[in-house]
Amino acid sequence: MGGLGNCAILVRVSAAPMDESLESAEYAYLTTIGHLTGRTHRIEIWFVAHDGSVWVNAGARESSHWVQNLMADRRLELEIGSRRWSAVATIHPDLAEHPARRALA
Repeated sequence: MGGLGNCAILVRVSAAPMDESLESAEYAYLTTIGHLTGRTHRIEIWFVAHDGSVWVNAGARESSHWVQNLMADRRLELEIGSRRWSAVATIHPDLAEHPARRALA
């Protein structure tokens, strides 16, 4: 894997508009497809809703299995509260100054 440095993952939700009311939920759940096994991999993670997208932080960077999975296949399922979407992740390796990044710190 190429080094991502201190990356953040931007999850763009394709099925429904995002809004700031999602911030009342404590966690999001991401389900990815295993890059080696092809099986689903579900994690619980803190998130920030910002500018119509959901942001999560990869603290362990590319050593996290869910990040490795997204590097191989950007599609995922996103759950926040009782809402669920199919989504596509975009990895942004250098967003230290982005407001969503600061909110996740």
